[in-house]
Amino acid sequence: MNGDGSRDHRRGESIYIGSARSNWETYTGGQPDGSNRNRIIGNRIWDAPAELIDIKEGTSFGLVEGNVFDGSQLIGGRNDEGGSWVDCKGTDYTFRNNTGSSTSGVAFEVQDVFKGSGLSGLRNVFESNRYVGSGPDYFIWIAASAEGGTTPTSPYHHNAVACDNDAGGSALGLSNIPCGP
Repeated sequence: MNGDGSRDHRRGESIYIGSARSNWETYTGGQPDGSNRNRIIGNRIWDAPAELIDIKEGTSFGLVEGNVFDGSQLIGGRNDEGGSWVDCKGTDYTFRNNTGSSTSGVAFEVQDVFKGSGLSGLRNVFESNRYVGSGPDYFIWIAASAEGGTTPTSPYHHNAVACDNDAGGSALGLSNIPCGP
């Protein structure tokens, strides 16, 4: 399998934190990947067909701050492996003061792929991020959990989108959940 994305756009991420649950048996004896407390600060990230940053389930307490994203090469849409600047399946991440242009889907995406475990898609915070272009979807998408019929605004997720984020020309607006202080 080609890791640069030229044969399969789902394999062309720029930055990849952790490993997918399907690989835990191979890499961590079946335990969550302990790639925690990563800091991605002050980078210019572009020219990738898949997520510019892919944060896997089981990782936690990271910071993504002050980065500049150019998603003009992204392929795919929401929940389609490749259409967002950042696909976060981790917990307790902070996304602050990032700026970007162009995406084929949402700019930031949170997914709970390990439902009910407490190891994915929880307690992530988005503050002062800015979209300087226009896109076909929301700026920030918090996916709903299928388990138990929860919704994106349920306490199960505890994700927060501050109102100081600037969605630019995102066709569907800032987020699918209400912003707050």
